[in-house]
Amino acid sequence: MKILQTSRCSQVSRSTESLCFKQATEPDHYRPLIINNEVVERVTEFKFLGLIVSESLSWSSNTDSVIGKAQQRLYYLRKLKQDGLPQNLLINFYHCAVESVLTYCMSVWFSSCTKAEQEALQRVVKAVGRIIGTTLPSITSVFTSRCLRRSKCIIKDQSHPAHHLFQLLPSGRRYRVNYAFIVYTDAFIEYTDAFIEYTDAFIVYTDAFIEYTDAFIEYTDAFIEYTDAFIEYTDAFIEYTDAFIEYTDAFIE
Repeated sequence: MKILQTSRCSQVSRSTESLCFKQATEPDHYRPLIINNEVVERVTEFKFLGLIVSESLSWSSNTDSVIGKAQQRLYYLRKLKQDGLPQNLLINFYHCAVESVLTYCMSVWFSSCTKAEQEALQRVVKAVGRIIGTTLPSITSVFTSRCLRRSKCIIKDQSHPAHHLFQLLPSGRRYRVNYAFIVYTDAFIEYTDAFIEYTDAFIVYTDAFIEYTDAFIEYTDAFIEYTDAFIEYTDAFIEYTDAFIEYTDAFIE
């Protein structure tokens, strides 16, 4: 068991470790914590409710752990694919064994991850999509949908401590900018990512079309050359045939 000590409060329980949250530039001025004449050990990170919490409040260690667990489960997915399991069952296995690991408590830590960490998580999803042979929802879209679902639950529950954060405008149809801005920003990011993906795909297809067009032109030119040569050979054959007929007639006479 562990102890969390912050600048405002400290929680003491049956523990032998403590974690102090601080900024990187903040000097280390915390005094040793002593319980029952025993100095509590200071740690830089610890695991709490399945999440790895760091003293710098970064989620790099937690993200690395999540990616490692998810990649381990890809082995079983490949084996099921090799055994000829139907695609719908492979998707169910992904939701149960892989996505559940990637998205555990993601509303807490995903928005604080760096762009590189989010891309690393998305690479796992793409790897699963290649194994199954289908396109899966991106990790960002899953995060957005879960946040929206969670927000709707908070809005409906008036006893929730965060219920007061969602305030309707006088029109009664929109929420104030603190909520609406987050929703529209997430939607804009999602549509931007989709637009970039479609643009990349369009460029790839355009390049392929140009290559096929060039090849078609080359084959057409070669076909024209062969056709011209065939016509020449045909004309020569006709001339030789006419000459042969003349010689035959002369021989008969």
